Amino acid sequence: MEGRLTEALERNIDVIKHMQIAGVPSRTPPDVNEMNYPYLFGVVERLGYAGWIGCEYRPPAATADSLGWAREFGIG
Repeated sequence: MEGRLTEALERNIDVIKHMQIAGVPSRTPPDVNEMNYPYLFGVVERLGYAGWIGCEYRPPAATADSLGWAREFGIG
């Protein structure tokens, strides 16, 4: 929520138990707007994060239709 996400993850990964993702700033699907989630997922994987990553966004249509972004990560 405050920027400098890689540094924040590296500094706090040991206490993070759950993450929520969405497109920023308007809670779109994660593949829309300014966040580079493929990069950030690589960071959390490199850091050994074992918690959950949840999606909390407003799909533009049916939820199932908005999950295309997840295929890149082997989801869905």
